[in-house]
Amino acid sequence: MEIKDFFDTKINIVKKEQVDKDELLKPFNNESPIVDFNNVLKKTRSLSNKSENVLDEMKVMNYFKEQLSEYAIKYQLDSNYFLINNSGPILVVKTKQGQHYIKPTHFERGAYFSSPHFDHELNYSATQVPKIKIGKYTRFGQNSAVNVGANITIGDCVWLAPGSILLRQEHDAYGQPSIGARTVSMTNQPSIKIADFAWVGRDVIVGWSAGYIGKASIVGARSFINKWVGDYSIVGDHSKILKYLPFKAYLFEYFAPTLEDVLRISDWQRVEKQWTIFYKQHAEDYEKGFLES
Repeated sequence: MEIKDFFDTKINIVKKEQVDKDELLKPFNNESPIVDFNNVLKKTRSLSNKSENVLDEMKVMNYFKEQLSEYAIKYQLDSNYFLINNSGPILVVKTKQGQHYIKPTHFERGAYFSSPHFDHELNYSATQVPKIKIGKYTRFGQNSAVNVGANITIGDCVWLAPGSILLRQEHDAYGQPSIGARTVSMTNQPSIKIADFAWVGRDVIVGWSAGYIGKASIVGARSFINKWVGDYSIVGDHSKILKYLPFKAYLFEYFAPTLEDVLRISDWQRVEKQWTIFYKQHAEDYEKGFLES
């Protein structure tokens, strides 16, 4: 066997001494669904970089929603192919110490979605473009990034903290040297779902195998995770489970609080302590009821 036996004869390599500007821009000017999709993401990112206040941040999300809607109409996609819920009023949370704003779903300055290696996929059909679904009161922190190489579902009241990155592409690290790995096209990665009230900490990198980040879970700052994160858990680097939060599970599953209810809880440690005492007092009753059922 020779090395040429591994060559893909469909790949054509053209040698050029130089490339002019028009040729460099050709992929961006090409008429195709993937180019149009990339342009929506690119223009939204440009607007996000120019945001100066709260109202600008909300306008960017509204622009993103409108552009995706127009894209779906143009390519006759199902009406729920892209769903973004940025409805609702600004909530002002007032405490003894001061106040802060809870805004409808928005991009903070510099937050963006990107389409990996779109120029390798110029023959993509519109139905191969990833689906995007975002719930209400979700916050994309400053310079956070979502790499749209697969379907993205983000629930209600989620926070992607500043600098966090959701990766949805993969390079063949085992099979190609670095210069070759750059030519790997956008791959069909597992979709990702981030459940309601999840918090992805500052500068976190969410790898391509982390297909689920659980309800009311927390991913610690500057962690790299590449596995599923369970509901009501705190994880650190490499998805190491640091703690489970059973009191949150009880609160959310038994009482089903609204966002306003959650915002009225001023001392979560006190809630956890009281829940723990309550559970210990009634543990035998819980276990007996479970065994009898």
